[in-house]
Amino acid sequence: MSSILTGIAASNGIAIGKAYLFIQPDLSFEKIAISDAEEEINRLYSALNAAKSDLEFIRQQTIKILGEEEAAIFDAHLLVLRDPELLTAITERIRNEKINAESALKETTDHFIQIFDQMENERGSNRTVIKM
Repeated sequence: MSSILTGIAASNGIAIGKAYLFIQPDLSFEKIAISDAEEEINRLYSALNAAKSDLEFIRQQTIKILGEEEAAIFDAHLLVLRDPELLTAITERIRNEKINAESALKETTDHFIQIFDQMENERGSNRTVIKM
């Protein structure tokens, strides 16, 4: 089966090969009140373990194809998934606010992003400008 795709050329000429269609996944979710916080925390950790497993597999495949240096990016991703401060904040939000894991994750990461943005703004505003 062949298809003709049209678009903006990156360079002159003809190219023959496989075309891959990237479909943006639907990552939307609703904030849901939960009744069993421990069950929701177990669901969170189950998802985290699956994500770690997937990342470790991708990392190993990247090592085989591209090398250790290029695969190192996945170490940073794995560190985030194991960050005790982040995980504690998420689980506390689930327990205290009785919300689903997706919402707790989003709200917690938004909070950390805000903290880092404020640190960056404070650091930037403390600069001294000397005119000569």
